[in-house]
Amino acid sequence: MRTGQLPAAFRERAEMMRECGARAQAAALEWAAEQAEAVLRGEAAEELTLAEAAAECGYSRSHLRRLVREGRLPAAGRDPRIRVLRRHLPRKPGAATLRSQLARAVVERGAPS
Repeated sequence: MRTGQLPAAFRERAEMMRECGARAQAAALEWAAEQAEAVLRGEAAEELTLAEAAAECGYSRSHLRRLVREGRLPAAGRDPRIRVLRRHLPRKPGAATLRSQLARAVVERGAPS
């Protein structure tokens, strides 16, 4: 599971809780989904250095630099050092990032009772 899928997963669990009559827990999960969406929107707009971007997406700094140079990855800001927006990062297939591992752990563990 990717981090961006957390809000939908929270809402799905909220619906299950609501069907079981656990309205307070469902409301808490809906709130968590809204908070997760807000955080994800903020993170998507975050400017990353090439080192940070490489750790995030699984591609090397040199590959990301090449993508920027070729115009396939837009550079962010006017800093002489290359920066990119998180939302523009390519994702290397099969590269499990720390964020995706955390998202998977949160959803698999489920909502507290």
